[in-house]
Amino acid sequence: MKEKAIMYVLMLLLASMITYVSLTSSQPEELLTPIVYTDPFEVAALWGTNFTIDLKIKNVTDLDTWQALVKWDPKILSLTGEWQFINQEEGWVFYGEVLNSIQGNITLSLTFQAIGLGQCKLGIEKTRLFNSSNYLVPAPPNLGDVNGDLKVDVIDQWKIGYAMASSVGQPKYNPNADFNNDSFIDYFDLLCAARNFGKTYPSATARMPMEMIHQVQNGSVTVYSQVADFAVTWKWLDYYDEPVWITTNVSFASSSQIEDFSFNRTLGQITFDLNPTATGFCNITIPKLLMDGTFTVLINGTETASILTWNKTHTFVYFTHGKDFQNVAILGEIVTRIRAPNLIDMADVNGDGIVNILDVYAIAARNLWKEDP
Repeated sequence: MKEKAIMYVLMLLLASMITYVSLTSSQPEELLTPIVYTDPFEVAALWGTNFTIDLKIKNVTDLDTWQALVKWDPKILSLTGEWQFINQEEGWVFYGEVLNSIQGNITLSLTFQAIGLGQCKLGIEKTRLFNSSNYLVPAPPNLGDVNGDLKVDVIDQWKIGYAMASSVGQPKYNPNADFNNDSFIDYFDLLCAARNFGKTYPSATARMPMEMIHQVQNGSVTVYSQVADFAVTWKWLDYYDEPVWITTNVSFASSSQIEDFSFNRTLGQITFDLNPTATGFCNITIPKLLMDGTFTVLINGTETASILTWNKTHTFVYFTHGKDFQNVAILGEIVTRIRAPNLIDMADVNGDGIVNILDVYAIAARNLWKEDP
């Protein structure tokens, strides 16, 4: 009897623990990792124009201070506006901000001028996110004390500010201001002085700023000299053999002029000419309504490397080329299949070029299907 009573009590305790865990695990909501990224992620800009891209931080909680160094190809882009820490020749800008425990999202707008043709990455480096908390660490090191007088004051802050955004080997770099010895003076070093301001060493402890774990997503920019749309029209026959004309556009973003564009539906082939004065690139957007499948790019009759990406409605073909005359042919794998812009206009579900009972069967067999996002 005593053993049964003990077992009953243990079962009650276990049940209460399970109930407690299930209640506490459902609240609060799962915290999301902060992400530093560019918005939009990919930018296509016309040569000679300005465009703005936002550096954003999302999912932040108790964000006290943040910093980032953004890099680009100085042959392609130039950053406009007044910036304290910028190097146009090398292509980078360093920015940081002291906040007051921000929660939510942060946005910094950057306006560039497209000065050269091509594609470059917008690299996000040296990102640091700090919350309002500190680690207590034994001194030395005497965090915040740059000039070695065993106290942290405005002189130390001034020396850190003067050396800000400098690296080892640069004239302004001060190793005494680099408290974490990462060869770069940044907001970590500035916070060491701010959060230990007024402290006199030797002291039992010093305050070290606490960093937040985060992710970084780099962006990219493509600068082109021409945007062009070429309309392609072809015929569909309805139930009564009456013609239904379909028109769609093939779009180009290119560093060179597009000439003599044509589309051969029988061959499943797009052709055009390029007359570049320098090496360049071409990015073509092809509707799947027109061509689909695997694509091959031929330049002057020779197959060349290309980058293919796609979404539900279009395929994007990107390739680079030399500085001489280029005759380009793009071959599509599927050439006889006609896809409707929507099911109201046509209902060729299986893409065999005719609407019949097989399309009805295909719809019935997939009744209530939905895409898994």
